[in-house]
Amino acid sequence: MLAKLERYINRAADVLIDAFEGVARDLDDLAKQAKKRLSRKHLSSP
Repeated sequence: MLAKLERYINRAADVLIDAFEGVARDLDDLAKQAKKRLSRKHLSSP
């Protein structure tokens, strides 16, 4: 019973970790895009 509960908790933790890693990657990509856009706008303005 306890081993089954532990496996369930570990699986849930793995799912959460994967989700947070995905969110972190998405935020990193958005930050890179924003940085590129800002640098382009800054270079194009007088």
